Amino acid sequence: MLKRISVFFFIMSTSVAVIAGPNPYSDCGIGAAMFQNTPWAAATSNATWDLGSTAVTSATASPETCSSGNTNVQTAQFIINNYDNLLEETAKGQGEHLITLLDIQGCSSQNQQNAIQAIRSNMSHRISSPGYKIQDPVDKAYDYYIALNSATSIGCAS
Repeated sequence: MLKRISVFFFIMSTSVAVIAGPNPYSDCGIGAAMFQNTPWAAATSNATWDLGSTAVTSATASPETCSSGNTNVQTAQFIINNYDNLLEETAKGQGEHLITLLDIQGCSSQNQQNAIQAIRSNMSHRISSPGYKIQDPVDKAYDYYIALNSATSIGCAS
């Protein structure tokens, strides 16, 4: 952990060229989704999560995913805010929060049932893993986000 913090402060203190585009540490990644109005908290979260590598990759490969109006950010925020409801509805295979989430992702109503089944399958494996119960809420929300993206990339493709 100390190594991660040291690397974070080193990265944050190094001089980098100013470029047009999002700040990967505060505008991208799970940190930006969780702390939309608090850049220092977003940067800290991203650095703690994976030394900011996911946020930097997002900013480099697809900077459009870093804006607050983007569906990826909206999706992550919705999952964090509604995780318990989503988990319950995923187990049932239906529910208002689940449909809203799929709507945010742009999954058409005709494809939503396929996506729901894929999410159910993926989450059942994650929930039954030995370390699930001790995961913090952000890790659980991130797992759900990954399961959703996997399901919608396959189940919602037109």
